[in-house]
Amino acid sequence: MLLEIQSSTADTSKAISGGLEEARTSAAQIKKVGEVFVSVVKAVEGVSTQIEEVSAATEELSASTEEVSATMNEMVSTSRHSLEEMRHISKGASEQHAAMEEISASSESLSRMAAELQELVAKVKLS
Repeated sequence: MLLEIQSSTADTSKAISGGLEEARTSAAQIKKVGEVFVSVVKAVEGVSTQIEEVSAATEELSASTEEVSATMNEMVSTSRHSLEEMRHISKGASEQHAAMEEISASSESLSRMAAELQELVAKVKLS
């Protein structure tokens, strides 16, 4: 019975370790996506600025330029919103990672306790 518990605990520990690695990989990917969104926001803001300069120089095209500018501003807003969502996801992944670390530590503690219990049972049987 103890061997089954110890084996099950070891299997759980392995599964948790795999989950931790997946969480780390996900957190790294989310961070990269966040960095890309920051770059996109900066690029979109730069384009928006250029559009505003062209609008001032060409008043006869102001109606079209205003429409394009509004679209770009909407894209900036959408990109910012997406960036915030990515940050939220990253925070969640970090929290999940911390929880997985805690579960892993608990699993290792249970494994040690099972081994100690097994030793005590062996001593009792010898007595």
